[in-house]
Amino acid sequence: MPRVQHPDHDDHRTILRFLGLVLVLVGGVFTAIGLISFFSAFGGGGIPDKFWCAFVGLPMLGFGMMLLKAGYLGVMSRYVAGETAPVVADTADYVLQRTKGVLRVGAPSIDAELRSDAESALPRLSCPACQAPQRAGAKFCDRCGAEIASVRACGACHHENGAAARFCNRCGEKLGA
Repeated sequence: MPRVQHPDHDDHRTILRFLGLVLVLVGGVFTAIGLISFFSAFGGGGIPDKFWCAFVGLPMLGFGMMLLKAGYLGVMSRYVAGETAPVVADTADYVLQRTKGVLRVGAPSIDAELRSDAESALPRLSCPACQAPQRAGAKFCDRCGAEIASVRACGACHHENGAAARFCNRCGEKLGA
């Protein structure tokens, strides 16, 4: 699969890597000078006159590391993805192999439960003539054979509502008889 990227990305990554490395090296030297000056003062070396180098070096060191991270982010991401993808695939295969028998036994009951939940979520219809409950989608009554209107259109907004609705559930208008 070809990589889709801007043509200047390679140049930008090279610049980030170079500047990051330079800042890390220079910041590391400044930080070392400042810390050596500070800690040598404890041994009777006098006042730490180069301690200011640590205050210059630490931000340079941090910013340089940030630039290096940005310059190598794609490489690191591809490495992590390459290391984790086989593990995820192996785990999925293992789970599927170990649960094959369980799924054969449990799938029909799960299917039945899902179907009953879906059917119970549908609005129940009743016959307008004898008020007998009807299953969803019925066109005629099971008991008396009367025609069952499955939808009622609103006169104001023409929205289709359930057969038992007295008010439109879009605009609230009272539905005619």
